[in-house]
Amino acid sequence: MCKRIYISLVVISMAFTVKGQLHPLLDHYYLNGMVINPAYAGSQEALSFGLSGRNQWVGFEGAPKSFTFNLHTPLKNKKVNLGLVVFSEKVGSLQENGISVAYAYRNRLWNGKLSLGLAAGVSELSENQELVRVINSNDQVLDQKYENHLSPLFSFGLYYYTRNFYVGLSVPQFNNKYQPKSFLNTQQKNLSVNAFNYLGVLGYLVKLPRQFELYPSLFFKTIPNEDAQLDINLNLIYNEKFWCGAGYRSDNSISAMVQLLMSPRLRVGYSYGYDMTGLGSYHNGSHEIILMYTFKNIVDAMSPRYF
Repeated sequence: MCKRIYISLVVISMAFTVKGQLHPLLDHYYLNGMVINPAYAGSQEALSFGLSGRNQWVGFEGAPKSFTFNLHTPLKNKKVNLGLVVFSEKVGSLQENGISVAYAYRNRLWNGKLSLGLAAGVSELSENQELVRVINSNDQVLDQKYENHLSPLFSFGLYYYTRNFYVGLSVPQFNNKYQPKSFLNTQQKNLSVNAFNYLGVLGYLVKLPRQFELYPSLFFKTIPNEDAQLDINLNLIYNEKFWCGAGYRSDNSISAMVQLLMSPRLRVGYSYGYDMTGLGSYHNGSHEIILMYTFKNIVDAMSPRYF
């Protein structure tokens, strides 16, 4: 009985803090750059699209699930780049669907390229009340009827990369007002820079003998005065095609990753995550799949690309 109560409290907590959590939760962040930074648009130097799906805490009722589609390309003048992101996220009884369009301006700097990106879009937050089981029938908060909410989205980012190195900073969806209080039809909080998500990525490719390469990377997420999280990944690459790696997330979870370059243009990846906290005994881990395809280069590419 205690376990059931504990699980119920965790799910309810997730449902009513869905927009207060650090955004986003990804193992393949170094390949899914469009989802976290609009300045990533066009950095593959070709028309590219990607699909990714994440099923977190498998077997845990109401656990988070997410799906993203992204498409981005440079234009012929080599400096202007466009991108598109479509996403769907579900936690408990709440679901958010959204779409955004990105514009990135890129120019050469030192031995690489610096990109400045902006994105605008819209998202909808809804609730399926059939999934809510009310223990206390007199609970007026949980018994309310909620309407779907539409909100504009705006994102900003910087991204610098060379053949073997990249660094990026972004503020995704900084005007999203989907805070728990606004969804419960109470007074909304004013926007504050301390409520934004700030994301940073960093990676470096190290050449090793015998067609091996080592690829360490970092993903830092923070909401000032509230929360922070650091992802540390290390991948070993063989012959530019076979990847295997491991990651550690500062919330005390670990992950194992594999990736295969099936052709010069098609890439697939999979990761399995395990929670080392007490919550790990209540679910069967987290799974993430990613697929990427890059079409014929529109401009001269720095090949091969690893990020």
